[in-house]
Amino acid sequence: MDLLPPNHARSNMTFIALTNIFLIVLFVFTMLFVRWRNRKLKQAYLARLLKQPETFEWLSRNLSDNNAEDIQAIRTHFGLPLQESKQLINIFRSQNPGKR
Repeated sequence: MDLLPPNHARSNMTFIALTNIFLIVLFVFTMLFVRWRNRKLKQAYLARLLKQPETFEWLSRNLSDNNAEDIQAIRTHFGLPLQESKQLINIFRSQNPGKR
């Protein structure tokens, strides 16, 4: 009695295994591409936001010495995620060292 399936069943299992591998690779590639694209879109939005003079006026008036409150205020006002809010504060403070 043979424990292996017949040849046509083995070829079907090979085809299914290769299909699964292809789909997994495609999924990983798509996931990485979407993450890369979203990061680029966030960076472009942040760059566009930094070009507006109203942004620096608002930051000059509303930033304090409390980082947590500043981040929350920026997130609420501009609708930015946490990381971009921190980046905006760091960029503003590096360009305006006297203003906190």
